[in-house]
Amino acid sequence: MAASLTSLQLNSLKTRSLTAAIVLIFVSVSYYFLNLMGLKLIVLACVIIGSLELNNVLFKNSDLRTSRILFFIFNLLIFLLSSWRPIYAGLFYSFFFVSFCVCSISLNRKLDNLNHLAVYQAKAAMGFFYIGLLPSFAEYLIDMPLGLYWFVSLLCVVFAGDIGAYFVGMLFGEKKIMPNISPKKTLAGAWGGLIFSFAAGLLCSFWFPHIGPIKFGLLSVSTGVIAQFGDYFESLLKRVANVKDSGGLMPGHGGVLDRIDGVLFASPIFLLGAIILENLI
Repeated sequence: MAASLTSLQLNSLKTRSLTAAIVLIFVSVSYYFLNLMGLKLIVLACVIIGSLELNNVLFKNSDLRTSRILFFIFNLLIFLLSSWRPIYAGLFYSFFFVSFCVCSISLNRKLDNLNHLAVYQAKAAMGFFYIGLLPSFAEYLIDMPLGLYWFVSLLCVVFAGDIGAYFVGMLFGEKKIMPNISPKKTLAGAWGGLIFSFAAGLLCSFWFPHIGPIKFGLLSVSTGVIAQFGDYFESLLKRVANVKDSGGLMPGHGGVLDRIDGVLFASPIFLLGAIILENLI
């Protein structure tokens, strides 16, 4: 059983901590000067950068350049329109996916490898959902009553889970969970992540005295479970694409997608829980 950190792990931890501190300062400054709009602009920036990163991961070896440009533009439009009118999010998603299929088939009608085109469209459908639709659920939290606290709670629960999984996994992790997808993830790390997510949820529950810590803690654990699978999902995409990180914008973390993968997967379940707990349905 590992009980201490190596010098390489300590250096990695320092780099990750410094990057996280810079991001936290940036988010705090954005909120201080722009209030909730600052948070929305940060979500928008994550979608823009994440769309570029996902484009490179999904279509790394593709030469369908025009279709790649359309993928980025349609992703952005799905997010913007779904955030503007959440009730029509499914319609916006369907419209732009159909439009993408029409454009990609028309532009590549002479392509010999039809399987390549079909796989490309299937990946685009998944990409539109992943970085176009899912972030709109996180942004919708900001517009709820007590929206600031709901949005910050989502981030706290997910990132606390990441921290717990990282430390507990490094110190006590032995048994691997899915080594073919994510070789470093361990059973101990997974449990550590859930415990940290639950603890973060209990702390955040003080913002919601009308809900109570037990209900909020249960929502936090459920969110933490889904967030971990968000990490596995992105690892799967990178494994298939044979890339280590989605990008290099955040030293120690990788790209933006490497940092928000858990948030993306957790957003719909956390939003649904928030709506139910606030009796909005």
